[in-house]
Amino acid sequence: MAETQREPVPRVDSGEFDTALAFLSFARHCVLKKADALSDEQLRRVLVDSGTSILGLIQHLAEAERYGSATTSSEPPGTRTRSTA
Repeated sequence: MAETQREPVPRVDSGEFDTALAFLSFARHCVLKKADALSDEQLRRVLVDSGTSILGLIQHLAEAERYGSATTSSEPPGTRTRSTA
């Protein structure tokens, strides 16, 4: 099935950190948009030898995003203060 509407790729010129955040948001939106059209059976179907399903991939991406959010902040590296506690 051909895609009839494509999302515009983000154009962010305010720095590397903002560009990275924009592309992560773009990628998240694209994955969820594509998965939204699938049935529950299709989301859970295993199609590769590793046992991964689309739902498993989305859960993995969500966990990676949570981990990344816990290890970074919304500020570029070098601008936030470190806790000494």
